[in-house]
Amino acid sequence: MDPIFSIDDERHYLGNLLAEDDDEEESGPSVREPSHRISEKPSMSFNVLEGLRKIANGAGTSLTKAEVSKLIDIVSDLRTRTVFNDVPVNFENFPKFIDSQPDIAAEYLLYILTENPTKLDLFLETLMALSLSVQTLITVNRFISRCEEMNYLIPNEFLHNFVSYCMTSCEQTHSNKILVNRLVRMVCVFFTTLLRLKSFDAKRRIPEMQSFATSFSYVKEAVVLYQATLQFK
Repeated sequence: MDPIFSIDDERHYLGNLLAEDDDEEESGPSVREPSHRISEKPSMSFNVLEGLRKIANGAGTSLTKAEVSKLIDIVSDLRTRTVFNDVPVNFENFPKFIDSQPDIAAEYLLYILTENPTKLDLFLETLMALSLSVQTLITVNRFISRCEEMNYLIPNEFLHNFVSYCMTSCEQTHSNKILVNRLVRMVCVFFTTLLRLKSFDAKRRIPEMQSFATSFSYVKEAVVLYQATLQFK
């Protein structure tokens, strides 16, 4: 029997899916991998606020990997994440954060959860108005993983809505088999993660997850998900 991944393993696995199938036909923006120029370290003149503004303005993929790493370090630190106060993140440009820098988008959701929780639902609705993609899954996966890490209460109803959103997106995507298979793989890994979350009431979704996994049983990750539902207590 295939082993069930730990939450960290699943998080890394989702990220690794970004790098796969490079030789396959491009399937549109829903599966596009964020691209960064290679650099060992950020430029000495790199400005954190300017980097965040680039993302907000749709130029997030122009940042180097080192610059992105520096931004993530800043916005994930409780002492420095208030830098978000100086960047105009709103419902119009938040999708640009998700599309080009999903890890930073997740940190912004975490920031809103603690600093301005009344707006969180609106940002989550903005996310779910987008097409399901690698980026949306990584954003949500990091968000819930960080909530667990920080002992923050995860919005349970959002997770249930997101489960339905993922299932519907996979079932209604028929135009491109490569895209469907890739989305199903990611969704199954994500669902397996949810089953391991103590704060998520997964019991009521088990029948749906089993049905979903059975529908896509030709995908290895769907088989692993089905096994995980059988082990769920």
